[in-house]
Amino acid sequence: MTARDAAAHRPLVEVDSLSVAFRGRAGTVRAVEDVSFAVHPGECVAIVGESGSGKSVTARSLVGLNGREAIPAATALRVGGRDALGFSQRDWRAVRGRFAGLVLQDALVSLDPLRTVGQEAGEAIRHHRLEPRGRVRDRVLDTLRAVGMPDPERRIDAYPHELSGGLRQRTLIASAIAAEPRLIIADEPTTALDVTVQRQVVQVLADRVTDGTGLLLISHDLAVIVLALTRPDSGEVRLHGRPWSALTERERRASRRLVQYVPQDPLSSFDPRWTVGQVLAENIHRENSRARRRDLAVAALERVGLSAGHLTRRPRSLSGGQRQRVAIARALMGEPEIIVCDEPVSALDVLIQAQVLDLIADLRAELGTSLLFISHDLGVVHHLTDRVLVFKDGQVVERGDVDEVFTAPSHPYTRELLSSLPGRELRAS
Repeated sequence: MTARDAAAHRPLVEVDSLSVAFRGRAGTVRAVEDVSFAVHPGECVAIVGESGSGKSVTARSLVGLNGREAIPAATALRVGGRDALGFSQRDWRAVRGRFAGLVLQDALVSLDPLRTVGQEAGEAIRHHRLEPRGRVRDRVLDTLRAVGMPDPERRIDAYPHELSGGLRQRTLIASAIAAEPRLIIADEPTTALDVTVQRQVVQVLADRVTDGTGLLLISHDLAVIVLALTRPDSGEVRLHGRPWSALTERERRASRRLVQYVPQDPLSSFDPRWTVGQVLAENIHRENSRARRRDLAVAALERVGLSAGHLTRRPRSLSGGQRQRVAIARALMGEPEIIVCDEPVSALDVLIQAQVLDLIADLRAELGTSLLFISHDLGVVHHLTDRVLVFKDGQVVERGDVDEVFTAPSHPYTRELLSSLPGRELRAS
């Protein structure tokens, strides 16, 4: 192996037993404890966890942005092959933008409202003097095209408030990749976006990985991981007995319609400017005529207990239950074999919860659709599922038939969860 080949296989970042604490008036708070991982060129590594679990602190440690109160410690923290534990602020400034690009989750807050898209995306190019001043605009335009920005010649002079959520997120990604970094750190890059735009944004990042860039993806959303929008570190996802997670994005795209997604909060997953008809049409084959697409949308709405009159309504004019029914109808438009339901009733009141759960159960029986149901509500799980997997700290601690697990749990964590349910009697396992 040549020195060049060896460099291509060397990790971009290596983290060994990283811990991060913060000084405060009430004392020292430990935010990250004993974290280890590495990211190689052309590899996506996902860090998944709930809010407050230390994901963002871990990500920011790789670009020196945890602030002066942070107290990092590690057996090893290497960035680009260099020991980063002793980096000065000047060293970190050389890393940011040029070696590592950071994509944050809230584009409207992260982007400077007084700077145009071109100024934001061109900052790293100018800071690292990668182009003569007269060439910066052309390079920014090339970068905007690379992230799928429509009409970049016009958008380059727009301000953040003039862009949709998806376009703002593309601007952040453009800013992160403009200097062609070897590593992209994407911290919850799709949280505030609707499902369609989520896929577009993840695809932009996936394309960079295909081109050899390393990607550290931070997310609390297992569905972004349970949908083959990123590759697992180990193991595989199989669809119809065939490997799916290992396929290229182009190969997966043809099968993705078989797996549809119902989000926890449909209001944040819908474009507020779109009507219900437009939301549903996004998931209909374009080969269908306009009249046929409308007929299919009406049929889907009627199947979930709504009517053609809802086609012209906008998401904010609907109740919580109606929005969730629209989300289910949108999933059905793809004629899926599997629907991933990610906490689909957690934001609803008890009465509407029951209606939506009954609807899901009826559709499963009627259509023969399989469900992967993600929930923290044990009552909901018992009501709807056949088999159950119990997760704790990212690992499956128990699995089996739902009645067996609920009446005779074998793991202490499962017994603790079930003991909180009123009137629940457990058998000794």
